[in-house]
Amino acid sequence: MDNKLPVVEVSGLRTRLKSRNGEIDAVDNVSFQLQRNERMALVGESGSGKTITALSIMSLLPVNGRIVSGDIKINGRSVIGLKLSELRRMRGRDISMVFQEPMMSLNPVHTIGKQLVEAIRLHQDLAVETARSLAAELLDRVQIPDARNRLKDYPHQFSGGMCQRVMIAMALANRPSVIIADEPTTALDVTTQAQILALLDEICIEDKMSVIFISHDLSVVASFCDRVAVMYAGRLIEYGPAEKVFEAPRHPYTKGLVGSMPPIDHDVDELIPIPGEPPDLLQLDPGCTFAPRCKFKESRCLKSRPELELVFPGHYCACICWDRLNPN
Repeated sequence: MDNKLPVVEVSGLRTRLKSRNGEIDAVDNVSFQLQRNERMALVGESGSGKTITALSIMSLLPVNGRIVSGDIKINGRSVIGLKLSELRRMRGRDISMVFQEPMMSLNPVHTIGKQLVEAIRLHQDLAVETARSLAAELLDRVQIPDARNRLKDYPHQFSGGMCQRVMIAMALANRPSVIIADEPTTALDVTTQAQILALLDEICIEDKMSVIFISHDLSVVASFCDRVAVMYAGRLIEYGPAEKVFEAPRHPYTKGLVGSMPPIDHDVDELIPIPGEPPDLLQLDPGCTFAPRCKFKESRCLKSRPELELVFPGHYCACICWDRLNPN
C-alpha cells in the first residue's frame, strides 16, 4: 500500500436517484481527496447530498440510485464496477461506516455478540470463540462495562449511546483505513454526544485512521475535523481547511450556515437564518443553485453555474462573488 496515495479519491462523481416524478442528480460532479490520518467533514442542509455521497463511496446506494459517471478509489483501487463479492471484502476491511440511527442499524433479533462475531469472521479466518473474545475486547475498547457478558444482550437492552458504541466497535473490527461517520451523534443527548466524539477522537489517533464526518453541527465539525466540504443541491460549493472555512467563509451559503449557528463565547439577541428553501432538484435553473436565496447575487449568477475555483491556498469556492463576503 502506497502511503502517499489518498486513502479516498472521488473524481467527478455523479449519482442519480429515480423517483416517481423523474430522475435527480443527488450528487453532481463531486470531487475531493481524503489523505491518510486526515478528518474531513461533509456539511450542509438535509437533502444536500452528504449521505448519498457517503453511500456512493460504500457502494450501498438504495435500489433507486446509481452512479452514472465519475470514479471512486479507495487505497488507490477503483470500486466502480467491482463484483458484489469484492465489494463485501472491501467493506469493513478497507472502509467502514457508522450509520446515523444505531437502533435501526443493528438487527433486533440477534445478540450484539453474534453481530460482532459475524463482522469479524467475514474478513478474518478465526474460530468462533476467538472472534468472540475479540468482540469482547472491542466492546471493552469502546467503554462498554462488563463487555463479555453484554455480548449476550440484544440491541433493545442497550441505550442509544451504547448502541452507537457497538456500531463504532463493529466499524473498528477489521481495522479499516477509513471510517465514514454519518451523523453519529444526532440522536444522542449532549453529554453522550461528547463521550462518543471523545471516543472517536481517541480511537482515530491510536489507529491512525482517516474519517469522513457527516454532520449538521458546525461546532462539532470545527473541533473534530481538519478540512470541510460544504454541499448544496448535490454539489460542493466550498472546500478547504476547517479553520479558514469557518473563520472567513467565501460562499454566501457557508456564511449563512455559520451565521445561523449560536456562538459559544457570547450571547446574541437572535440568529440569522438563511432565507428561502433549498431548490427542487427536478427543476434546477441554469444559474447558481443558491442564487434565489443569496443577497449578493448579480444578473450573471442566473446565467451559468459556477465551478469550484481556488481562492486561497487549499481553499476552493464556487461563487463569482466570493471576494465581496470577507474583503479583508
